[in-house]
Amino acid sequence: MTIPTLPLPPLNQIVGLHRKAVKCPLLWTAEHLDWLGCRFDDFTTTAVLPDAALSDHANLSNKGKDSHAIKHHGIQKEVERLAVSSSPEMKSFSIKKLLVGDKLPFRRSCAGPEFFYAGRPVHRPPYVIFYPRGRLYEPNNQGLPLTGYIHYSEIKRQRRKYNRRQNRSCSAPDYKFWDRLSRITPVKWSQDPYLFCILLSIAQRQSRSKRWHHQHLESPYRACLLVTNESDCRFIYLFELSVMSEHLKIFERPDLARTPTIWPTIKCISIPFEPYFTFQSRILAAFGD
Repeated sequence: MTIPTLPLPPLNQIVGLHRKAVKCPLLWTAEHLDWLGCRFDDFTTTAVLPDAALSDHANLSNKGKDSHAIKHHGIQKEVERLAVSSSPEMKSFSIKKLLVGDKLPFRRSCAGPEFFYAGRPVHRPPYVIFYPRGRLYEPNNQGLPLTGYIHYSEIKRQRRKYNRRQNRSCSAPDYKFWDRLSRITPVKWSQDPYLFCILLSIAQRQSRSKRWHHQHLESPYRACLLVTNESDCRFIYLFELSVMSEHLKIFERPDLARTPTIWPTIKCISIPFEPYFTFQSRILAAFGD
């Protein structure tokens, strides 16, 4: 027998019951995503290595001092550092070297945009954003979306910092801190609602750019986020969310969100670091999958 699913509440009803949590993404839980009707898809893994790439690498290896081979070796070192370094700063430096530059697909990087709620910035997630070449408000921008990057330890650090501050403000005992932290820590890091917040902030940034340039053509806002995890030296993870204006308006005018809206599923891809010499091309190809 199929168990009937409960109807989804509109956002204004969720706000009425959980006003503080909705405005602070660090407090979001899986239950909040369930109420929105949003979920993470199962992971798919990209292909590791085409035969042609093996042949190309063999040719490069035989060229010794060839400038192209030296450059290729430098790329491999950056990928290795991205995979094995324990420093979030070094990982961030390496991913920028691999994706951002004059002859690379992304033209610049900077601190990620804030998350907006009810027309106001309420939280800035600790991530970096990569801007593709071209204009954000142009549809099908070379197939490359506005993309963020974060090391998952930064999310855990933000949660601990926020809860420690809350604990001190009310002079609560330490066990209250750990109890509160356990309630908002996801069972699976890869289904952390905070990742949804970052994807939303990326989509909101595109929407604002579109309005600034008076573009009214309705098209999906495609937001991507690359994530590394300290406990995993094998993969980098790509999360992707494509939303329409109607989804973003729910958080822009929550007081008017009186009907439930089903959110698209968050697409999840795991990209192996190894072999290092094909990682750069594989991660760029993943944006088109």
